[in-house]
Amino acid sequence: QFVVDLTADLNLANKQIEDLRDNRKGYKNWIKFLVSCKKDFPKIIPVVQISDEGVDNAKEFYDRIKKQVESLDENFETIVYRFPLEYENFKADLDVICQAISSDKIISIIDAGFITQEKSPIYSPMAISVINNLGQFSFGKIVLAATSFPKNPTEFGGEEYGEFELEEYRLYAEVE
Repeated sequence: QFVVDLTADLNLANKQIEDLRDNRKGYKNWIKFLVSCKKDFPKIIPVVQISDEGVDNAKEFYDRIKKQVESLDENFETIVYRFPLEYENFKADLDVICQAISSDKIISIIDAGFITQEKSPIYSPMAISVINNLGQFSFGKIVLAATSFPKNPTEFGGEEYGEFELEEYRLYAEVE
């Protein structure tokens, strides 16, 4: 099993990614792509895409998400709802998603992103609060994701040697 998602990093996006993220008609392109991938990879777990591009109001936004989730539910045993740690609307998203699919079929991934050195004490209370709020949804699994691996490891030493802490381990220890 593996999770299939699209990058949210605009520096890594291209026309194909933009087409897959298109939220019209319940993310039709994303669903079609996933179903075609399932033929070769039957155990893929898709991530629900969330985009407000071209949406005029909250009802339209959530109708598109609901349609996507219903299509995912028809084609996959499990789905992932992934959101940034600091995203404030996760409960509203999940209310809609859980109306369309049983919450035990959802893996929730809280993405803390990049954690700089010695900053896990700042992130851990936020993560604990989000996890406590997720308790009302009875998910199959809740995952906390983070990284502290720098873009340029040489900033923590020389060209051939350096040290830095894996801050995400501290975060996980503080949250569990």
